[in-house]
Amino acid sequence: MNKTSKVAVGGGKYVVLHENGDGLRALRYGEPWREMPGDGLILALVRKIEELGEWVSVCEHLPEAGDLVLVYRPDAPDVGDPVVRTAFFGKHGRSGKHGFNCYVQPSHWRPVVLP
Repeated sequence: MNKTSKVAVGGGKYVVLHENGDGLRALRYGEPWREMPGDGLILALVRKIEELGEWVSVCEHLPEAGDLVLVYRPDAPDVGDPVVRTAFFGKHGRSGKHGFNCYVQPSHWRPVVLP
């Protein structure tokens, strides 16, 4: 069974859709815009975007216990910490009351993509 992948860019103005690399096509403002069969560059870029993932709000979903993730902490500069850093989630080291092993509570997280 093919799963349709969807990547939105430009604030949602453009959406690229494909089913495991087949049926590559683009929407502009939600309307059909371009068919792109065989467009390897576009497919490679879409797959890289999918691999990198998106920032996830800690209010919507949390990582699995033990996962190493990037965390975004907008209040971190107030205590001299970087806004973005890596952190483990769950019982790992000195996890704060928010569940991540960093002092300042993150607002968002995303998976770490290793080379």
